[in-house]
Amino acid sequence: MANVISKFAISELIKKAKVDSHEVMNEIRVLIDNSEASIIIGKAGANVKKIRAETGGFLSILKSDIQPANNNERVMVLKGSLEANVRSMGLVAQVLVEAKKAPDQICVLNVLIHKSLTGCIIGKGGSIIREIQSSTGSLLHLSNDPMPCSTEKTVSIKGTPEVIEAASARVFTQLIENPLNPGAQVMLYVPGAGMYGPGPYGPHQPYGGPPPHSSYGHYGPHMGGGMGGGMGGGMGGGMGRMGGMGGHSTEKIVIPAMCAGFVIGKKGSYITKIKEQSRCIISIAQPEPTAPDDRVVSITGSAPGIATATQLIRMRVESYTLPE
Repeated sequence: MANVISKFAISELIKKAKVDSHEVMNEIRVLIDNSEASIIIGKAGANVKKIRAETGGFLSILKSDIQPANNNERVMVLKGSLEANVRSMGLVAQVLVEAKKAPDQICVLNVLIHKSLTGCIIGKGGSIIREIQSSTGSLLHLSNDPMPCSTEKTVSIKGTPEVIEAASARVFTQLIENPLNPGAQVMLYVPGAGMYGPGPYGPHQPYGGPPPHSSYGHYGPHMGGGMGGGMGGGMGGGMGRMGGMGGHSTEKIVIPAMCAGFVIGKKGSYITKIKEQSRCIISIAQPEPTAPDDRVVSITGSAPGIATATQLIRMRVESYTLPE
């Protein structure tokens, strides 16, 4: 089956989606091993740049301050149109296959989805998952339980890069056509968080949060499972929490560098508005040499204030569009 899957066939799968795949921007979260992160990034970010250029989407691998000895996982975020994200999955799989010199050209990518959306992948009596597997030649497996301290499960897609790309088109389409119910609790999986327990993440943080003292973060609403609106890449590098005086604390999130000026606004107009509404102190750091496509935003204030500021920044990033 893998040998007969063509780019045309994948394109036709995407066209069947009941949405305009070129207009709706989605976020995909993929769980990868630490060892795979450097392969996907490539020397001086060469692979990431190539994938972004070829797909028109955005790819970012979220950072974590949890020591590798205690955590061997990372989250890769894809943002773009349905077609861009599907193509990115195929290209990532190709990079991994080539680096590992897999003789059978087979690899596995684990997509994170909200636990309530597993039904739209499985289908009544397993009808949908069987159809996806038979039509693409892939092997799909859904985890039985959510990842620790989260509402996310994994959908493992196994096959050649072409097969993974075709299966991703079907899986992502299912997620788009079966959006998460409004008001559903969403706690994004933070690799390594399980060792800390649930943590102090109350209702004011509907997107969950990281373990204490971690600068690893979580950005992005879910649209489908692990998908959400908005252009930009992996706004989710670091939602870290540091204690403060008088009940205040500091949290950090990461936004795409390309969106920073848009978040700040003309002469600082929009960031000033966010500060006033949230009553928080907000600063946006310059990109680090090791992560030139990311900007770290530090937010200091009360828990409700930080939640407000995060939400406003999230909304601003999601409304960003690439220049014509």
